[in-house]
Amino acid sequence: LKLCGMAQRGYLPPIFARRHARYGTPTYAILLGGIVVMALCPMQLNTLLELLNFHYVISILMEYAAFLKLRISQPHLHRPYKIPLPTWACILMLIPCVGMMLVVMALASCGTYIACLATMTVATLLYSLRHSLWTPAMESVQPEEDDGDDD
Repeated sequence: LKLCGMAQRGYLPPIFARRHARYGTPTYAILLGGIVVMALCPMQLNTLLELLNFHYVISILMEYAAFLKLRISQPHLHRPYKIPLPTWACILMLIPCVGMMLVVMALASCGTYIACLATMTVATLLYSLRHSLWTPAMESVQPEEDDGDDD
């Protein structure tokens, strides 16, 4: 259902937000998810774990960068939760985490770097095209209420 939610918010084409008239299932999103899983099935488990960890590390590094940027550039911005440390202590707190993440990235294979570059290129392309191609079409797709279930 992640693809359906992303389509409902305009990050993917609206076809992935369409639901079956009778059952309410996001058919096209499920089909795409199944195709991706089948494409990854022949890969070895350690390769899949390496890909997963590499992509996760990239996303966490971006979160850390955003955290520090906002902490420095907009220190008085209201936040639902604020870490009760000065900025220099937050940076010190992140150094071991970032160090271990860089080790994970350094141990990755060339194929993992290529796969990450490909997925980031596709994601950037989809993000840049979303306003011009399918965001106006999203006005006809109404998102469902979130019941808190992520499955």
